[in-house]
Amino acid sequence: MTRKAALVGLLGTLTVSVLCSCSNGSATNPFDSGVPKSSPSSTSTGSAPAGGRTPGSSAPRVTTPLNTGKFTDKPCDSLSESQLQKFSVTKRNGPRTDGDGASCSWSFGANGETYAGLTYATIRNDGLSRIYDQHQANMWPDGYFEPTEIADYPAAFNSPKNERPKNCGISVGVTDELMFTVFAIEAHNQDACKAAKNLANAVVETIKAGQ
Repeated sequence: MTRKAALVGLLGTLTVSVLCSCSNGSATNPFDSGVPKSSPSSTSTGSAPAGGRTPGSSAPRVTTPLNTGKFTDKPCDSLSESQLQKFSVTKRNGPRTDGDGASCSWSFGANGETYAGLTYATIRNDGLSRIYDQHQANMWPDGYFEPTEIADYPAAFNSPKNERPKNCGISVGVTDELMFTVFAIEAHNQDACKAAKNLANAVVETIKAGQ
């Protein structure tokens, strides 16, 4: 089984993957951009970010929903041209549709040694509550769930299996009905949670610019 195939099996319904490794070039990669390092270290119920909850929903309410139509239709546009240059993207793969919805992936670095992808979970309409519900149902006894925020939007570091700091996933609610998920795998000695968070911030920045 290839490493990429193994990743798909690990994620299950969380079908976004970001495979991150070191680059010897001078270009910025997702590990080096300006978002502060964030590496959750243990499984936790955590406390939800402020903003309350939608009735019938387990996740925090999205108080300023984003119009994602142009990006769910064209997920590869979720990173702007300036972001592609900042992250030293050398190849785009996609768009495509997988088990959760619209997705895209990119290769980074001079030799394409870093692979990144994202998926908008358009197949369902429960948004980030899906992750909260799975956590509350104790579906991930060997995984992790830690609420956070991305650019003032509710988010949660999460994965069915805890392999941090090498691997790290994060899901972001952009409306009460829609989330996107980023997952990072890093083979060297950098912080995959930082990479996932940097990429998630970049996606939200692009969506906001497209309103």
